[in-house]
Amino acid sequence: GITFLINFLNLSLSLFMNIREYWEKEWLRHPGKLVSSFYSFLYSISINASEAILDVGCGDWKFADPLLKRGKWIVGCDISSNALKRAQKNVKSYENKTDLVQCDARYLPFRDNAFERVVSVEALSLIGDDYEKVFEEMRRVTKRYITFNVSHKEELYTLRERRRENSLKSLKYIVFDEREIEMLLGKLGLIVEVMRVFTKGEMYGDRIPPPYDNLKDAIFVTAKKI
Repeated sequence: GITFLINFLNLSLSLFMNIREYWEKEWLRHPGKLVSSFYSFLYSISINASEAILDVGCGDWKFADPLLKRGKWIVGCDISSNALKRAQKNVKSYENKTDLVQCDARYLPFRDNAFERVVSVEALSLIGDDYEKVFEEMRRVTKRYITFNVSHKEELYTLRERRRENSLKSLKYIVFDEREIEMLLGKLGLIVEVMRVFTKGEMYGDRIPPPYDNLKDAIFVTAKKI
């Protein structure tokens, strides 16, 4: 039993180190490019000034103003120390209401119901096959809401071209449709309050030519704990 536990812990540490090494390299290669430019979605969500918020996969927090201006206390967590170093610089003016934590999103180092809301933007489609574990952890540490976005299945039509252009080819890319998101959240005891699907044209404007501009690109969701 002890030997099994030691082997399991060694395997878990090895997987964590592999994932962390990948993102450390990515943030050195592409500083500022692995964070979302679509945090404006959060402005359409009611966030109270009393809320403690956790941002999972926070990246460099370059576009975190909708959170930082409205929540009471914001904790950003990311697996990459390079991302967190940049985040620390980007939120210097908010130092009195922020914390940054390096961790694996599958094992969030926070107590149950520690936050009023958990947010994750541009991260959940890049976490591989363990996405259910990450959703379970997000649900565990929130009292009420999770707000997130994921890539839509129609993104697969152009994914091959994306993989030629960047190093995501070495990381499994997870995509969903609306029904799959509702089923996953229902399984976890969460109900959808807001779901909005953006097309590629809505996300990227004139940079996407027809007919690709009408493809569904991303699903933005706020779900509530039952």
